[in-house]
Amino acid sequence: MRLTVVPLLMCVSTPLVSSFRWVHNVDFVDCLKTVNALDPTKTSDAQWIHTLVDPRTRKAISNNRTLLTYQGCEKKCGDGYMLWPARETLSRLALWLIPVSVLISHFHFAPLSGLNTTFVVMHLLGDPVDSIWSMLVRQQKNQLLLSKAKTSGLVRSGEDIATIWAAYDEVGWVDASTYFLKELKRRKPVYHCRPLSRQAPPQSVPTPVASQSGSCSELDRVGQHPSNGNRLQHPTRSSLDATESYLIELAAQRLTSNRSESRLASWVAIIAMIGALCGAYIRTWSERLNNQTPHTIAIVSLLFIFIPIVKISGNIGSFTSPTAVVDIIQELRRDLKNHYQSVADKRPLFPPFILDKNAHWRPENEAGESDGDEARRPLSPGDIEIDILTDWPSIAGYLGMNCAWRPHKSINSTKAYVARCGPFGLGILSVLFVVLGSYLPALLLSYCTPLIGFGCRSFAWTLIMASWVLSIILDYALKNLTCIKRAKTLWLSTVAKDIIIAIYFILSVSAAQIGYFNSCYCRGGVLTGQNPAYINLDELSPQEWQDGWLLWTMVPVVALLAIMILLFTVNRLSGDSSKLLNRDIERRANDIVQLNRIRCDVNLEERPEDRPQTKKRGLWWRRLQKKNQSRKVESEQETQPFNRSTGDESSSFNYEDS
Repeated sequence: MRLTVVPLLMCVSTPLVSSFRWVHNVDFVDCLKTVNALDPTKTSDAQWIHTLVDPRTRKAISNNRTLLTYQGCEKKCGDGYMLWPARETLSRLALWLIPVSVLISHFHFAPLSGLNTTFVVMHLLGDPVDSIWSMLVRQQKNQLLLSKAKTSGLVRSGEDIATIWAAYDEVGWVDASTYFLKELKRRKPVYHCRPLSRQAPPQSVPTPVASQSGSCSELDRVGQHPSNGNRLQHPTRSSLDATESYLIELAAQRLTSNRSESRLASWVAIIAMIGALCGAYIRTWSERLNNQTPHTIAIVSLLFIFIPIVKISGNIGSFTSPTAVVDIIQELRRDLKNHYQSVADKRPLFPPFILDKNAHWRPENEAGESDGDEARRPLSPGDIEIDILTDWPSIAGYLGMNCAWRPHKSINSTKAYVARCGPFGLGILSVLFVVLGSYLPALLLSYCTPLIGFGCRSFAWTLIMASWVLSIILDYALKNLTCIKRAKTLWLSTVAKDIIIAIYFILSVSAAQIGYFNSCYCRGGVLTGQNPAYINLDELSPQEWQDGWLLWTMVPVVALLAIMILLFTVNRLSGDSSKLLNRDIERRANDIVQLNRIRCDVNLEERPEDRPQTKKRGLWWRRLQKKNQSRKVESEQETQPFNRSTGDESSSFNYEDS
């Protein structure tokens, strides 16, 4: 009950500041008839009539319309508001409510309870900046993990290892890459031999082969071969053996198979949202007599904020089961542990999954505790308690599975592994998504429709933007200026704050659509103190109609273009990291074939992702290459001598030998 009082007070603040009464006592349809009956020649009527004056010639503009002053509007029409007819209100709400609902439904929610889904929706509505910021940080974290895997010398299994690291990060913000690389460095180094010169060694001398013992075969103690001068290279990091690579690839394939991916469906929902904008244009065109109809375009533009939210979540995806990912990780650790029993000098490469119900919301590396020390705590048989696995769906919501909530925004870049964009830059991108793609277009459309002025709707959109900024400030206060130390407490406190702002957002948009802002004061757009203020109850003039359409079409299109540019920038920053867990159907099928080749001990073929990346060519390029190849073959055949004895083309014909 208390959560609804604050947003109601915030919503009532708009008409209070706008200085019109919260009373339904206006009927602009009947009032227009009264206004048209006014006679400007009469002194009693002239005091309520406003006359437009050309600022250049300072002459009155005659447009065959009767304009009222602000005082005249309240005198003749009333000082309250007028609700829109029920049929018109339903058409306004259906115009944007259905597309927005479809768009939000394509957000990749964690496979948890319905209450958690409701909390996430409230977080999206109440704190869109933090929602986008959290998802961008997760994408950039995955990009950093992929960079670590590719530069670690594990060429074939690098992407698969990064996939498992990303799964660790998603289910508990655990940096498994640090632990993995530390354990890999503890292994005995591998020594490789290289010749001192670029010339190949003689065939009579066997080529030196690297060994695990730290020396090369047929090498002297100095490290130089006595016959061919080969010198010992610097020791390099030990790579994975065949069994480890297979188990890692198998776990990565299982993780991606338990992942939901609907990028195409996300685009379909976004197109439906753009269709709502087209519907607002059609409605404005068909109801030209009502000059307040274009405000629906502003509301649709305000809801553009859900386009980047849904699109980025589609790039990230979500697991189809909360317990499947934990089980896959634990099974990988058990299989590796069984493998290490027969191999000397091998330790677990992945940290255990240890999280309790009241886990700290900060990751171990920020709390002053290393990942390796945390991972070596004594464990029960099986590496995980049964009760933890049982309770995991109830605690996963505030321990990493909700992609739109990540309280810590650090990426842990180092000199060796640098992220393409830091947390501060990602925060700036999140603010740009909200400001350029949602707030500014709605503000400009309401400010210039139908009269230029900062009215009630402009004030309402500004209050919504201010509440979103306040939400970010409260997030910082909850994380740094309070005594909250547990993830569950921080998550519930954040949700309580977001519910208040989300209810205010819903009430403000609904109030504008129902008609609470349909008053003389709001129609005049005089919140900024414009003097003299006037109200037009009639339809727009041809010039106003033409200028309005230029504004109504250009502002939303520019906002959509800005969103697309920002999304393109985000995709460039994330690189191939979005393909770690969200692999397409063809890639998943190739992974299954590859794993079966390993099981059947078949010679492995080089996978497309293992090949050197080259510039993609079109169909015309392939046809040109094929044509050039055929010409080359024909030219070679023409240059070959003809063998008279057999009548066939052969390699050569030596007349001297004959």
